[in-house]
Amino acid sequence: KGPGGIGKTQLALQVLHQMDQPRVLWLDLEPLEVVSDVHLLLASAVSRSGEEYEIAAIAAELESRFDLLAFDGIEGLRTTDIEQFEKLVSRLAAATTALRFLITSQVELLNVDGLLSVDIPPLAAHESLQMLEAIAGNAAARSSATSLSSIDWLTQFADGHPLCLRIIATLLQYFKSAQTVSDRVKSMGAAAIAAPTGERKSKHKSLEACFAVAYSVLGSDERRLLFLLAQCPAGRFSTHINQQLFGIKDLDLAIAELARWHLITVNSSWSPVPRVHVLSPV
Repeated sequence: KGPGGIGKTQLALQVLHQMDQPRVLWLDLEPLEVVSDVHLLLASAVSRSGEEYEIAAIAAELESRFDLLAFDGIEGLRTTDIEQFEKLVSRLAAATTALRFLITSQVELLNVDGLLSVDIPPLAAHESLQMLEAIAGNAAARSSATSLSSIDWLTQFADGHPLCLRIIATLLQYFKSAQTVSDRVKSMGAAAIAAPTGERKSKHKSLEACFAVAYSVLGSDERRLLFLLAQCPAGRFSTHINQQLFGIKDLDLAIAELARWHLITVNSSWSPVPRVHVLSPV
């Protein structure tokens, strides 16, 4: 559990990578709004004929085919549906014996017995500054009163979010000026900062603002590739991306640029062809 963009999904994936080849069903719930959609998503994942399964049948299929069921980003659900989601998880847990559950969330789940809650806190101020300096190097140096003020503002603005700090560090490397970066974040990210959150939870405002600035400096190839990957929740093998169809002139360069901006990950464990994923908060 932790704020949007803090790294919950990436941490969960790292945990799974360290396990001994578990059979995992990973469900991205961020696009969903109501718990009935979660039920349908589960049914479609385990059904072989497309029919809608009851909870008992879904639980039996999950138990026989998977070791772990992961729900990623439940805060996409409406506030009134979170309690119904808790009941769904409780019913699945009661109907299975060996199946384990992993949930990433911005909200506390109070009505599911047996959950181990792991809070992912933001980085402290001095840790945030160390991270900026480690990634941006001299570009993060506070060598003048202006740069000192700008770096301190950016560090405070990031609010301890690792992904936000990574993007700010890359912006510092790109623009070579802390004041330029802070000015752009204040101007181009103004809409994201001022936008009301509404009923549904959203990713952190500082992260939205950093995304806006980073996106503004992307080329057309990178923007097209980012749009394409955003439609592929499970990622896509680089050899399966049709450059001509999407008008991408240099695919390898576009992948490298998006990775440099910390907007995608490139998983080379799928040898010999890497699999490219857009980061969940993006």
